[in-house]
Amino acid sequence: MDYFITGGNGLLGSHLIARLLTINSVDRIACLVRGDTQEAAEVRLAHALELAIDDAGLSMTAHNLMGRILVVQGDLYSIEWTRRRELQGWLRSSGPLHIVHSAANISFSENERTSIWRTNVEGTTQMLAVASRLPNVASFNYVSTAYVAGKRYGIILEADQPKAPEFNNSYEESKWTAEGLVREHCSAHAIPFRIFRPSIIIGDSGTHRISIHTGFYNVIEKVWHLTRLAKPSDFPIHLPFDPAATLDLIPVDIVVREMLLLLGGGEATYGKTFHLTNEEPLTLPDIIYSLSMLTGVKISYTQPAEPAASGLGALIGRGIRHYAPYLRQIRHFDRSNVRLYGADRPQRNYRLDTEELKRFAAAFMEFKLAQPKQMTA
Repeated sequence: MDYFITGGNGLLGSHLIARLLTINSVDRIACLVRGDTQEAAEVRLAHALELAIDDAGLSMTAHNLMGRILVVQGDLYSIEWTRRRELQGWLRSSGPLHIVHSAANISFSENERTSIWRTNVEGTTQMLAVASRLPNVASFNYVSTAYVAGKRYGIILEADQPKAPEFNNSYEESKWTAEGLVREHCSAHAIPFRIFRPSIIIGDSGTHRISIHTGFYNVIEKVWHLTRLAKPSDFPIHLPFDPAATLDLIPVDIVVREMLLLLGGGEATYGKTFHLTNEEPLTLPDIIYSLSMLTGVKISYTQPAEPAASGLGALIGRGIRHYAPYLRQIRHFDRSNVRLYGADRPQRNYRLDTEELKRFAAAFMEFKLAQPKQMTA
């Protein structure tokens, strides 16, 4: 069984590759990686794998893994890389080929809408076109996001959402659009497909480490950094979140292990969508409590409809404005499909509670304090 992966140098992609290559049934992996030269692309992927291996505490080396990976220098915007002699030879000798398309622009900034759309929509269109021409394609697996639900509240089903919801940002909209392209194209060309929807990915559940900090960690960093500038009169800090809201955080290794179970699920799992989310997400008050205990900074809340905070609270509010919508959404992601195919096993003996969350935050703080020059406002 062979895999072709995009986004292998990203957080999820690198952890997926590291664990895929521990499975006996996986023979080889080809990975599309951007780089000015072939050597630069190889170095970029090797570095990402080193970080993933360290995060997960795995007993392997990136050097050994790279020996089983064909690095294809290229990007999603051009299919010139499909004509490379090395790749053509690799494809001719490949068995059933599973494509995992995880490359994405994960920015929430509206100023980057054009580049977000180019990567997440136009790039997915290109990969689907490539899949139509490659031999032996056994499945096309698209990594989307649970937040294609946009501003919908309540229970979010593992299903196609034909009517566009109201979105919080261009990232959500681009991923919803790309999901539709995957369903339409794969159905028209008889390509088996799956859609994976992870929520907010955090570090490894065993080591609590993560070397690529986005999303939830950006919020922690903004709050931590700005509170270093605070005066006693600035506390408590009031942030606009709904105390009934939940924030769906999921460790990267749990996401990967669920993906692997579903990737190995065969024909029964084709054509379906899977929420790779937390069975028991934490409430916002639980998360704020954990962060307050860790940082020693008392954080309270104001109802979202109340007037904007002033002083330090307003400064922090501006710093995390791209993430603010997720501090006031009340919903739960249904996981019926995940349970139906037994892919919920990794979570049966794991629970992310407030003590566990403090361990993740502490590992992050330890990493940042060891690299003070990387702290940004």
